[in-house]
Amino acid sequence: MQLNPATYECPTHHVDLTAQIVEALEEQGPPIAYGDKPFRVQVSCRGDGTSGAHPLVCSGQYRR
Repeated sequence: MQLNPATYECPTHHVDLTAQIVEALEEQGPPIAYGDKPFRVQVSCRGDGTSGAHPLVCSGQYRR
């Protein structure tokens, strides 16, 4: 799967969220059409130890 942008990071904690986004997109199943498809998924940042976990909505495009 190719994401655009290629990586996603929590802007507050700088935690990499890319694997969670790929997992969320795979759960949705394959796209109906070919080419770049827009997406918007909610994932959870685990925090950095000083502040707790919180949800984030990430968007971009992907291609299988």
